[in-house]
Amino acid sequence: YAIIEQGMISRLIESKPEELRVFIEEAAGISKYKERRRETESRMRRTQENLERLTDLRDELERQLQHLQRQAAAAEKYTEYKKEERLLKAQLQVLQWKTLDDQAGVKEKEINRLELEREAIVTEQVGLNTGIEQARDQHSQLNDSFNEVQGRFYSIGAEIARAEQGIQHQQQRRQQLDADLQQLSVNVQETTRHLENDREKIAMWEEEIAEIEPELEITDAAEEGAAEALSNAEDAMQSWQQRWDEFNQLAAGPRQRAEVEQSRIQHLELSLQRLQERIEKLDQERRGLNIEDTDDDIDLLQQEAAEVELEALSAQERHEQLIPQISECRERIKQANDELDTCRSDLQRKRGRMASLEALQQAALGQGDKTTATWLEDQGLANTPRLAEQLQVSEGWQQAVETVLGDQLQALCVDSLDGVGSILDGLKAGNVCFVEGAAKSASSGVSLADKVSGNAALLGVLGSVRVADDLIAALAMWSSLAPHESVITPEGLWLGSNWLRVSRGNTEQGGVLQRQQDLQELREAIDGAEIRIQTIVEGLDADRNLLKTQELDRETLSREVQQFNRQHGELKAKLSAQQARIEQVLARRQQLDGDGKEFRNQFQLEQESVAEARMTLQEAIESMEQDSGKREALLSERDNNRTILDAARQTARQSKDHAHQLAMRHQSLSTQR
Repeated sequence: YAIIEQGMISRLIESKPEELRVFIEEAAGISKYKERRRETESRMRRTQENLERLTDLRDELERQLQHLQRQAAAAEKYTEYKKEERLLKAQLQVLQWKTLDDQAGVKEKEINRLELEREAIVTEQVGLNTGIEQARDQHSQLNDSFNEVQGRFYSIGAEIARAEQGIQHQQQRRQQLDADLQQLSVNVQETTRHLENDREKIAMWEEEIAEIEPELEITDAAEEGAAEALSNAEDAMQSWQQRWDEFNQLAAGPRQRAEVEQSRIQHLELSLQRLQERIEKLDQERRGLNIEDTDDDIDLLQQEAAEVELEALSAQERHEQLIPQISECRERIKQANDELDTCRSDLQRKRGRMASLEALQQAALGQGDKTTATWLEDQGLANTPRLAEQLQVSEGWQQAVETVLGDQLQALCVDSLDGVGSILDGLKAGNVCFVEGAAKSASSGVSLADKVSGNAALLGVLGSVRVADDLIAALAMWSSLAPHESVITPEGLWLGSNWLRVSRGNTEQGGVLQRQQDLQELREAIDGAEIRIQTIVEGLDADRNLLKTQELDRETLSREVQQFNRQHGELKAKLSAQQARIEQVLARRQQLDGDGKEFRNQFQLEQESVAEARMTLQEAIESMEQDSGKREALLSERDNNRTILDAARQTARQSKDHAHQLAMRHQSLSTQR
């Protein structure tokens, strides 16, 4: 009966073969199957397109997954690098600590070596001081020995002088005796010559004997007197010589003392000069050891060291306060990165799921038909919402609403159907449904319309469908249904007055509302995730900037701490050097005071010795002056005695010669006679 209508016969007669074939296929029912085939092919094509889109989505997800895997690998490598960095830093710190420990050990050994050297030097100094004391004792002993030797020298010199005087006297005596001997020799010669002459004149002498004998007696008496006078003169000369020797022996003592004291005074004056020079050098050196400026420098250094130490402690405290803040900031960044990765992964997963659901939803809502989509786009209806997108169904009743509405869920929601009829001619192929209606909120009624809110376009369809919680309740209501009424369960079991429909495992329309709700929830979740990611990124950027600032502050504080520690060390070194210099100056002052006191005491002792030596010298000089008078007297007496002795000798020699002559003449005359 499909082709029986007015004018159809004429149309069949006038139709072309292709049109006739269409009518025949429609009459035979083939067109229905072809339509179903086209719909199936269209659905298969849409499904293929959906599969292609899913493949694209899967590829995109795989690319994103690969990107995430690369990010994860990079994060793992970053973690490994951080671990390796921490390990290397720890090893570096261990090596630095070991190096510093070795350096400390070397410095400690050097300190011990220097301590040993200092102790050795102190020991050597003590030994040198002991040697100096011993040398001083030896010097004193040598001075005493020198004085003793010098005394002995002058004593021996006096003895030598006496011996020289004795030798000189003996030489003079010997010269005198030699002269006498020569004179005697001459006399003997003369006597011999005279004897010869006398022998010739014996005769004459005999005559003279008588005359000579009285004269001879007188001459003998005179000779005896001259001999006695010569003996007395010689005794006087011998007595003078003895007194002269005694005087020289007595006078040698003051002279010796004077010479000893003069030498001693010269030695003491030279020693006093050296002591005075040393005392002046010590005083000059002590005046040069000024510690007032050093004390001021030490006060300034101590003040600077205290200030630098306070600044170093303050910087160190700020540095230590930054470390937990940096650790906390890094932990926040790590947690934020983890949370960001989790949120991005969740967002990516949600976007992938939403893309899949949107593809399925588009296919379910008929948006996969390119012809229809092109026509809707041409008519400006491409973005018109579908009915399924505007319905909010109570939880659990989505399957029931989808079962009742079916393809009507694909309907386009328009404000009015008045302008729709004018544009339908442009749709050559496709399936489009339009609805209009106002917004409606769900109520707590017993019809299926009461389970739906958002659009009231199909309330008439849903209003005649009663709801039951399960099949038993639906069967209980079945007998009371009106012909236009039906009842449906949440599982999609739909009963009419004389029919029953079950929708399970439906095609792509199944789960449209649930999918739409899932899409809405996913959109809201994606928006929230994007907001959350943006918040995390902003917080992460702020934390990273804060971390960068804190690390810069930490590095700055670390450099400041190092600089302060270096300055503090330098100030400590300078302070130690100044304190050591003060200790050296004080020790040198003490040593100089001790040496100066010792030298002054020695100088005073030397002055006393000089005064004593001068007194002794003065006494010796006075004694020598007294001895000078005695020497003059003795020398005068010696000259007198020598004159007397010479005269007595001359007289005795003359008397003796005369007596000898007379005796010889007498004897000669007697002999000749």
